[in-house]
Amino acid sequence: MRRFSRQKLILISIDLVASVVATLMAFVVRFALEGAAIPLLFLKNFLKSLPLVLPLRGLLYSGMGLYRVLWSHAGAPEMLRLFGIVVVETAITSTVTYVMADGRYPRSVFIIGGLLNAAFLGSVRLLLKLRHQLNRLRRAQHTQNRRVLIFGAGDAGALLA
Repeated sequence: MRRFSRQKLILISIDLVASVVATLMAFVVRFALEGAAIPLLFLKNFLKSLPLVLPLRGLLYSGMGLYRVLWSHAGAPEMLRLFGIVVVETAITSTVTYVMADGRYPRSVFIIGGLLNAAFLGSVRLLLKLRHQLNRLRRAQHTQNRRVLIFGAGDAGALLA
């Protein structure tokens, strides 16, 4: 049980870091398309909202069951559920951030950031699934190529081989 808790904590940490990176990348995408630098006011508002938004994201992800899924066996329905969770989380945290910034925050960053966040979270889960599949494949190959010494009585040993 302790090992699972540690893995869950690592996954939550990865998710929260990914959400911050997604938002920063959303700022870059939003303002790079205009060929401008990110206005300092928007970055300040983003940093001001982080202490409230990050724990809120963690609670929302956990409360909506994101960490109850065994991602090594997940498929399309779980990925759609993940996308739905990110949509709800983005709506709530965007509202909180927008209110904290007194409306001085680009709304397009919320949409771009939400899409990037969904892509990041989905990618992490896909990597977990791939790692599980590769480990299973290695174990299967290892057991199939196991050397065996047959000690037998003539034809019976040859037949077994």
